[in-house]
This record gives sequence, C-alpha cells and structure tokens, in this order.
Amino acid sequence: MAFVGRTSELGQLLDWFDEAAAGEPRVVLLEGEAGMGKSRLVAELVTRATPRATILSSRCQEDLNVPYLPLAAALRDLAPALSGGRVRSDPERSTADDRLELFLSTTRAVLDHAESRPTALIVDDLHWADRASIDLLGHLVATAAIDADTGGARLMVVLPYRPTAADPAILRALARFVRDPITRTMRLAGLPALSVNELVASVTGSRPSRALVRELIASSAGNPLLVLSLVDRLETFGALSIHDGELVSKVGGEVLGLPLGLDAVLQERIDAVSEACRTLLTRVAFLGDEVSAPEVALVSRASPEDAERWLDEAIDAGLLTESDHGVRFTHPQLRQLLYHSPRGRRRQALHLQLADALEEVHGDDDRWVGVVAHHLLHAGDQVPPDRLAQQSLHAAGVAVGVGAWGEAWELYEAALASEDIPFPSGYHALLHHRAAIASWKDHDNTRAIHHADEAVAHARALDDFERWGPAAVLGAQARSASGVEVIGTNVEREPLEAFIEAAGDDLPALRALAHAELAELSNHRNQPEQGLPHAGSAWKLAERAEQAGDDAVRRAVIPSIAIVHLGVLDLHEAVRWYEMGAAPEPPGSDPLPRVLCWVRLGLCRWLLGDLDAADKELEGAVPYARDGLLWANQALGLACLAGIAVARGDFDRAEQWGEQAEVVWRWSDFGFAPTVLYPCLAAARVARGDVGGARRALDEFERSGGRGVWRYRHLVNVRAGDIDTVRAELETRPLRPGPSRPVRLFDLAAAGALLSLAVDLDLKDLAASALTPVIAAHELGVTCNLGWPFVLPDLIARAHELLDG
Repeated sequence: MAFVGRTSELGQLLDWFDEAAAGEPRVVLLEGEAGMGKSRLVAELVTRATPRATILSSRCQEDLNVPYLPLAAALRDLAPALSGGRVRSDPERSTADDRLELFLSTTRAVLDHAESRPTALIVDDLHWADRASIDLLGHLVATAAIDADTGGARLMVVLPYRPTAADPAILRALARFVRDPITRTMRLAGLPALSVNELVASVTGSRPSRALVRELIASSAGNPLLVLSLVDRLETFGALSIHDGELVSKVGGEVLGLPLGLDAVLQERIDAVSEACRTLLTRVAFLGDEVSAPEVALVSRASPEDAERWLDEAIDAGLLTESDHGVRFTHPQLRQLLYHSPRGRRRQALHLQLADALEEVHGDDDRWVGVVAHHLLHAGDQVPPDRLAQQSLHAAGVAVGVGAWGEAWELYEAALASEDIPFPSGYHALLHHRAAIASWKDHDNTRAIHHADEAVAHARALDDFERWGPAAVLGAQARSASGVEVIGTNVEREPLEAFIEAAGDDLPALRALAHAELAELSNHRNQPEQGLPHAGSAWKLAERAEQAGDDAVRRAVIPSIAIVHLGVLDLHEAVRWYEMGAAPEPPGSDPLPRVLCWVRLGLCRWLLGDLDAADKELEGAVPYARDGLLWANQALGLACLAGIAVARGDFDRAEQWGEQAEVVWRWSDFGFAPTVLYPCLAAARVARGDVGGARRALDEFERSGGRGVWRYRHLVNVRAGDIDTVRAELETRPLRPGPSRPVRLFDLAAAGALLSLAVDLDLKDLAASALTPVIAAHELGVTCNLGWPFVLPDLIARAHELLDG
C-alpha cells in the first residue's frame, strides 16, 4: 500500500533524523491512539533512513513485564549483556546499584555505535514498557542529552505510544523525557479529508466522492485503520460503485452508520477463522506479540501438522505475518483482543498450563523464570502457595540481579501474599525488608516506608536485631527523602532509638548506621547541633566494626558525620571529614558515600570562598557521580558549578552549567540542586538585565518545592529598579528579623537575603538585627552563600555603611 496522509509528519521526522545524523541527538515521543498510523509512519521513516543508518527496533507487550525484554530484542547485537544472567540476587548485598555496569555498558554500546554510524532506536508501544526498560531508556536519553554539546552521538530514539493506555509511571517518565532539550513531540490525530481521499483512492484505484469521504470521516474520526476497514466492509457488502467517475456508496450511511470501533473491526477478522485457529492464536497471544516456531509448538497442544495448518489459516486471514524470528500479529490490538478473550477460571487455567509447559522445557533458566512467574501470578488460586512463593522469589532474585527494582518489589509482594502468617515471622521480616530495599531503589518512598515498617514490626517482635536495625534505617531514609520542601520536618526516630537501646553493646556496625541516620535526621529538621553526639557515637562504633573486619561501615557513616558539621557551619571540620570520605574507595565498594563527600567537599570550598579549589573538586566529582548513575549528586554538583560561575561573574558559563543541572536533577527524585541552582540563575539573569528570565528561574524554584521564594522575588525587583513595587508589597507582608539562635546552613540564604533587602531599602533597624547572624556566619569562615551570590564580607560592609551613615 502506498504511504499517504502523513507526508508532513514524515518530513518532520526526517528533519529530526538529519539533525541526529549531524551529531545533535533527538528523542521523539510519537503519540497517537490505536490505528492512527504510528507504526506505519515509523516503518516509512525506517525505509528512508536504512541506507545510511543502523536501525534498532522492538515492541513492548502488554502484561508481560520481563525486565528489559523490549530493549534486549532491539539491542541484541549491540548489548548482549541485556540478555545475560544476573549479577547478584540479594538486594541487601547489592551496592548502590548492581545494574550500574549493565546501564553503563548498554548506554556506551549504543552511543559508541552512534558515533561511528547514524543510529535509530525505535521502541514501539512504549505504553506497555516494563519499569526496568523505562529506567534504562531514561539513562540513555539523559546521557545523550548531557553529551549533546559534544556532537559525538548521532542517535535518534523514537518512542511511539498510546497515552490512554499508559501506566501513570510511564506517563511520569515521559514527562521527564519532554523536559530534556533533545526531546521532540509529535501527536498523530485523525486524517483530514484530503488525506482520507488519497488513502481510499490508493487502495481502491478510484477517486471517492466527497459524500463518501465525509461519511468515512464521520464514522472513523479520520483513524486510518478504521477508514480502511470501513472501505473493506463496504466492498464486502457490494455497496461500492462507480458513478460519474467517482466511487460512491449505494447504501448511503447505512453501513457507515454502524457502531464501528477498531476492536470491532479486528474482532470480525478473528471471528472469521476456525475455532481451532482462534484457540491457537489465543495461546500465542499469551506468550507475546512475536513468537518463535518452537514456542508455538510448545503452547499449541496439537500435532505439528495441525499447528502449521492453523498458522497458515491465520496468516491468510491477515491476523499473523511471518517474521525473522517466527510469527507476529499484524496489529498489536489483535493480540490484546485474543489475550483478554478468556475469562475467569478458564483464563487462570490457561496461565497455569503455559507456566507448566514453559517450566518443563526451560526449568530454572533465568531468562524464562520471570515469564513463568508472570503466568503463575495470573493463575490465581489454582497455584499452590508454596510454588508461587518459590517461583516469585526466584524471579525477584533475577530482577534484583539486573537492577529491575520495580519488578522485584512486585514479586516480593507476590511471595508475601501467597501465605497469610498471623504471627511475627522472620521469613516475613526478610521479605518485607527486601521489598523495602527494592521499592527504595525504585524511588517509591511510600511503598518503601510501608515495607520497612512491616519488617521492623516483625523483627522487633522477634528481637531480630540483624533485620530490625537496617529496616529502621531504611524507613527513616525513605521518610526524609521527599525533596527540598521537607527540610525542617521531624522524621520519626523511635524505631532507631529503640533499636540502639535494645541492641545494648552488641552489633557495633548496625548501631553505627543507626546513630549516623539519627545524625542525618537532626540535620534534616535543621537542628544539626543535636546530631553531633550521634555523629560521635557513629564514628566510635564504626571504628569498632572496622577492628572486627567490617571497613564498609566506616565509609558509610562519614557523610552523616560531615553533614552535621556542615549544618552548624563548622566548615573546616566538615572539610576534614569530607576529604576523608572523598578518598578513592576499594574496588567493588558502594560509590555513593564517596560521591556524597566529594560533591559536598566542593560545596564547602565554595562556602569558604576558595572558588578555584571548589571548581577542581566539583569537576572531578560530577563525572564520577554521572558514571555511578547518582543523579541527585551529579545535579547538585552541576548546580554548584553554576553558582561558582555566577560568583565569578561568568554568566554565560553559569547558564551552560545550569542547563545541564536542570536536565539531570529532573531525573532525580531527591536532590537539593534547585535550592542552589535557581536563585543563582535568577541573580545572574537580573544582573545582565534579563528580568523575565530571572522571574522564570524563581518560578521553577517554587515549582520544585523551594521555600522563601518571595525574598528572591523582592531582590529581583530591587535589582531591576522596581523598589516601589517591593515597598508596596512589604506593606502587607513586612520584613521581620530572623530567629536569634545560632545561624545554620539552612538559615544562611534567608539571613543574607534579609540583610540585603534591609540595606537596599534603607531599613536601619532591620539591618542592625539582620546583621548579627551574618557576622556570626562570617566569623565561622563563611565567605560565599549557596544560591543567591551573597559575598558576606561585601554584604557586611554595605550594612555597616548604612548603619554608620
């Protein structure tokens, strides 16, 4: 069939492909409902691009969440690791991310190939993608976006999807994609009359009348597949004829007026084949969109001769088509109709039959254990609980081994649900803790808190300290990891304090981690001085653990010890701890503690006013964070580099660092980069006269959860010369002195803003009270503020000039 009706869309795709081929990576989100021609449009793009590009393509499948399945199919030749075995099956022994090597090697393989030859990666039906594939795609997209200024990777990623069929998690991921500067969006709507006219003429060989075109559009909303199905129906009824050289319908609107949707059209095709053929197709649909010949034989439960005959019947009916690896459905919606056709016990029985057949052939093969678990999970009460639990745990271990955390926690939950134990259980404590770890690494804090609390409850009732302590630490971490807006909140400390008391003098390593977390929580609620005793206890216990052979605990607690010293602005002591933690770690160690220290070491140097040393630290730490997939720390490091550039007056460089920071922090669900980044950008932009840009930066800061944005809005207006507006606003919300307690890190920006406004507005009484905490901070060694670029000595000098005058 000729390609018609989407020439402008194809032209736009080809333009984006040309940009990608020239070294400017592009990600295309291709949105459209079923039948709108997404696959046909992409197929035409492939045809045009193939002579000069490598095409990597695959399709996601509904309700078959095997980690990385669509990407493994697309990248089978470039990244064989995606189809390989697991790294480690125990989430408690995993480092920051055991999928790190998988993500880095896969992304590097794609980008390296794209440097040597233009490459198009196409993942169709993204609305059905598994979480692991979305995470890996996200890493690939973010890395390509960050590398875009180098002009190296000639990569185009095309992601067709149906918005109404997408899981909320997929839509959130797509929203992140949209914010990346390399992303482009295209939405396919119904074809207009001219295109419907061209489409009908191409398939019938005759020009349709305008009346027929209007009827077709009214009945199909311009959906190309529905238009073709309506024309086919009219031809079947013998209702088309030629009149005055035009194709017309002899029955008027009778056939066109029938209720006709895509599902109805495709169901007619399914109903037209024999019952035996439909049965085979249903079994094939339960395995996926594309099925190999051995897999067809496995599920057919018929002789090879009968199975081949029924396959031929399906191919002749246009339901299946032959592919390089077997057969595939001609339209993804065909598989959905067949897959959802069995109901109730019959559906469950079919899932169980497939699980039995696959397990018999593939046994404990890690490549199939997830598929077997999927079918057992959907077989309901027809599966013995112990079999479901065993298979779910095996599949969860495989998911953990490749960092598919979303699939892992679902499988742990399935194992937990397979048997109801009404009393405290060490087994349930173990599974809840593992589910909490998987949820935490999947950035699902709510679920992580639930499972951590359940693990604590079971372990606490059994005096299982080995489980109680780590679960309590994880629960506290999840509660405090909600972003900028929760600074100052009081996170529940009782499970940690009770664990420390109950453990007595035993388990120094676990008690060290608990004390370290209590120190973090004190800083989190902006009371870092209360965390200093816990920091001291954490270090003493870590030294005991090291003497017993556990040196990992020592590295793990250093960031918590350093952060409370930073919180009270004891900068030189914070630097000492951060230098210790930023030292290279042993091979195979968790990279997170080091990167936490390294980025914040640069931040401390910036506070101290040593901009050259700060730049040096951060320019080393940011690539290290990037290579470790540690988005939050990479974003904070980039934001600090932007702020340092502002402090130097290099506003162009600040914008470049700021653009990278924005790209990265939006991939992180936790990070304080906006607190640093947006006030810096606002100050830089208003300094060069871009008042609108400054206000937009503060709008972004407010959307990210930042507090006290009104202070920065006043500063922007003052710098823009609009002092009258500020004075008018202060009539309804006057400036008031800050708290009299010692200044802390989280107070510094507000104190500096208050003093700056007092000086700018000639408010002597307020300047006198606001000056005290700023002087106290400077006496502690603080020279520069993080965020709006206050230089404390200059600000103090201006205040004294006002007060002395």
